[in-house]
Amino acid sequence: MNKKILFLLPILALTSCGGSKYPMDIPEDLTTIDVREDDYRNYYEIFVGSYYDSNGDGMGDLDGVTLKLDYIKDTGYNGIWLMPIFTSPSYHKYNCSNYYEIDPKYGTMEDLEELIEACHEKDIKLIIDLVLNHCSKSNEVFIKFKESLRKFASNKTLSSEEELYKDMFSYRTSEKVGWNYLFAENGTKYYYECNFDSDMPEFNFDSEFARGYLKDVMKYYLDMGIDGFRLDAVKYFYLDDTVRNCEVLDYYNDYAESINPNVYIVGECWDDGLIAKYYEYTDVDSFFYFPMCGTNGGINRSLNLGGIMQEMYLSGLKECNKDAGDNIPAPFLDNHDMSRMAKTDINGTKMLYGLLAMMNGSIFTYYGDEIGMTGAVKPDENVRTFFPWEPNSPGLCRNPVNTAKCEYKHGFLSDQISDPNSMYNYAKKAMLLRNQNPSIARGEVLDSSACYDDWDNDTYHYTIINKKFEDSNTGIIINFSNVNSIDIDIASHGYSEVVGQLTVFEDTKITQVGNTKINVPPYGIAILK
Repeated sequence: MNKKILFLLPILALTSCGGSKYPMDIPEDLTTIDVREDDYRNYYEIFVGSYYDSNGDGMGDLDGVTLKLDYIKDTGYNGIWLMPIFTSPSYHKYNCSNYYEIDPKYGTMEDLEELIEACHEKDIKLIIDLVLNHCSKSNEVFIKFKESLRKFASNKTLSSEEELYKDMFSYRTSEKVGWNYLFAENGTKYYYECNFDSDMPEFNFDSEFARGYLKDVMKYYLDMGIDGFRLDAVKYFYLDDTVRNCEVLDYYNDYAESINPNVYIVGECWDDGLIAKYYEYTDVDSFFYFPMCGTNGGINRSLNLGGIMQEMYLSGLKECNKDAGDNIPAPFLDNHDMSRMAKTDINGTKMLYGLLAMMNGSIFTYYGDEIGMTGAVKPDENVRTFFPWEPNSPGLCRNPVNTAKCEYKHGFLSDQISDPNSMYNYAKKAMLLRNQNPSIARGEVLDSSACYDDWDNDTYHYTIINKKFEDSNTGIIINFSNVNSIDIDIASHGYSEVVGQLTVFEDTKITQVGNTKINVPPYGIAILK
């Protein structure tokens, strides 16, 4: 709250030189897209099992994603992140039984190849969740590890192959938190590392054999045409050892780039304090920026108290960009491990999405957030419920077993498409504006100001962000107040026109109220040139 900048002007009934009366609607061009072939994308995260069922068995599948690519593309997403798709004993599939087999409920390897081809035809990049830290105990490599280790513990001679498998996973002979009992042999108990679950044994990254096995997995999918990977839980290669974790990340990043120089990799690290270090010490493209997500994140908190907390957004934007350096920031609102951010108040939900859309980098949208789907953990199944295409649609999926609550407070997609004031149409426009204005995602933030004024006991809170990309500047004005409109002289900030706008309330628009002045309604966002 340290900047008190007065930009507010009273609304006046003005007349232009040509005699037109103010306020006037500002024309919008919603058809132009500035296509950039780079890794700055609007990514769409999909839990395949709940997305679209192509064959009537109640389970979403890869063919279902392929069938919905036109929807995804039309909504403005040009990147897709698929949550785990390999065979697994769990519904979430973060414990893989076979890295070279698509879970039969999701389809086949041929279905994945067809999805890749269809994505590329539409200029959509496809990345897949790759869990390098651990697999399932049912994975053949863990079974061979256990057999080899037992043979070793029995003082039997191991073959050269068994020697390699014996060290493929981390084990010890004493109890420790995060380690689970494996077996006892010759009076000695053996334990294996499993930081998340007993069915998620951790690979031993001191083993070149283990590293090579996972490199082969990467190569298989890159050769198939996958554009990159979301790497799960990157601080767990070596638990809480940042230096060695970064070495592992660079090891796999360099290998992936040797196969595809344009590969895109984004890492997951929940530890806010480590994100900057991972950017600094590795060449990985992106790491998810957790400080801006969730109920306590900078985006949501910036709307508190009628916008008085707007500096949470500004500081978060700056820190997100600073941490990424020359790499690509990766902000988001929520994901499959968190309660969804949609509010009962759809206008507040829209504004959250609008704020995300104005962030730098590649932004990530969890499927259903674009229509205001709700859900709260725990259990996690509550935030992985079916996507509501239209009532009685044959493509509707069954919810995951153990789902405790499933609500669709803002209706089915079919209802929202025809409603110009729906969450869907707001989200679609937000993505369109990012695609029309490459400076939003890529521009250097020259300066930004949090502005405050008290006028007749009404408090106004708004922000001006100036971004420079290539040879032009873009201004972003955000009205954080949900009750007050504001008048701003855009010429005083070096801009001459509004080239895009987002407004949340029904029948509200940004209007021109003077030769160089605009009126921004509550929760309005104006993009300036």
